[in-house]
Amino acid sequence: MMPPVIILAGGLGMRLRSITQDKIPKPMVSVPYQGEEYPFLVFLLSHLYAQGIRKLILCVDHLSCQIEAYFGNGQQLGMEIQYDYAGSVMTAARVMHAMDKVQSAEVIVHCGDVFHPLDIGQFVETFKQHPEHAMQMAIHDNQGGEGAESNVLVDHHNQVIGFNMKKSGNNRLVLDAGILVFKREAMSYITDSPEASLTDDLYPALIQNHALGAYESGEVFFDIGTPSEYFRFCTYVNETGISPILKQPPHHSELK
Repeated sequence: MMPPVIILAGGLGMRLRSITQDKIPKPMVSVPYQGEEYPFLVFLLSHLYAQGIRKLILCVDHLSCQIEAYFGNGQQLGMEIQYDYAGSVMTAARVMHAMDKVQSAEVIVHCGDVFHPLDIGQFVETFKQHPEHAMQMAIHDNQGGEGAESNVLVDHHNQVIGFNMKKSGNNRLVLDAGILVFKREAMSYITDSPEASLTDDLYPALIQNHALGAYESGEVFFDIGTPSEYFRFCTYVNETGISPILKQPPHHSELK
């Protein structure tokens, strides 16, 4: 059985305000598909469903009522969706709060504005083969020049040895793809504080303890947090025909 997924979907989306007009949450930006409009989050959930994911915890905050109204408890998707409200806290604090709704020993965390269709089953299986790791992150080689700067330093053993650092020696500098799998114990590396951040607190602590691995899938990567990446994703959907999971969604105007 696949671990549950915690989706971070509560950000303000400041960089995408020209698209959202601050009227819809960032994960709900409209993506055209076969003459209809679907929220970006539908495409993400469609991929997760295809990968065997059935249980989700959506960490929501900004305009969260729109996400809840659209997806409900997930029954229409064949999924079980719970919502977690941690308020205006940092990313690691959000994850810690959502963990109260999770019983499994392993958990996946997925940014709600990222589409990176990796093989999640292989992602989790590879993690299990490295008991020394408390967490594993998905990475991308970022050769396409999509605008995001590579920020993860990885050695030849696929061990993360630095974050937000410059390339050094024979190590590779790659991009954090916004998807993690970790053991519950990973959160013990940082304090239970509303200011606790994944990138500023948890990652450095894990790196210092040689407990953070990396997994590169080679699949396409999108971070729709900027207008250019949002439009690139819309083009990708049009060209590849990847489908949303809902067959009869609410009309997009109902989200405004």
